[in-house]
Amino acid sequence: YYVQAQPGADTISFEDPRPQINVISPRVREYVPENAWEMHVGVKEGQLVLFPAWLPHSVARNTSDKERISVSFNIMFPNFGRTMCAPKWQGNVPTTHTLSRKT
Repeated sequence: YYVQAQPGADTISFEDPRPQINVISPRVREYVPENAWEMHVGVKEGQLVLFPAWLPHSVARNTSDKERISVSFNIMFPNFGRTMCAPKWQGNVPTTHTLSRKT
């Protein structure tokens, strides 16, 4: 969530998460959003940007004369592993937190 974002501190960048993206890829005549490995998204004050936690992201150096203020957080839905994204494997490992701590 962007509390304060002004020109010079008003973008967030997302990178293609595929590790082999630059190993074998065709040459392009022009980089456009559809074939770019990095996407720069403009933000403004009061804007909430949601994206998966595994997506590599970064912000450029603040070149403005004010502080960039943003609040970040992670969300996990209750029972996500069982109800929304069941694992692909059929093992005997529990999908809920059952570890106990020995003292």
